[in-house]
Amino acid sequence: MEVTGDCEPAVGCTTKQHFKGRLPYTLKTTSEIVSYERPNRFEVKVVGDLSGSGKWTLTPNADGTAHIRFDWIVYADRPLLRILTPIARPIFRYNHNWSAARAKEGLEPYLRAR
Repeated sequence: MEVTGDCEPAVGCTTKQHFKGRLPYTLKTTSEIVSYERPNRFEVKVVGDLSGSGKWTLTPNADGTAHIRFDWIVYADRPLLRILTPIARPIFRYNHNWSAARAKEGLEPYLRAR
């Protein structure tokens, strides 16, 4: 996954994402922060090959952030993906789970270092 953007987290900040999984296609999205309640929560509106929203909820403890929850509710807007989803759902699920695991592997060391 590639992410580009050069703004500080705030309502209106926009970033672009480029997702690549194991299957031979990529997805591109743009996310805009629509709600920001530092340090506990922020929400984005997503448009592009996927449309919907993402919400991060951070639950702090005495030592710092103890838990990060990410709720991602998006829909495939590419016509071919919409057509293939009922048939290829298990393959898409595998691809998603593989990609999410790679994203977690990349984010955890970054977050632990902060």
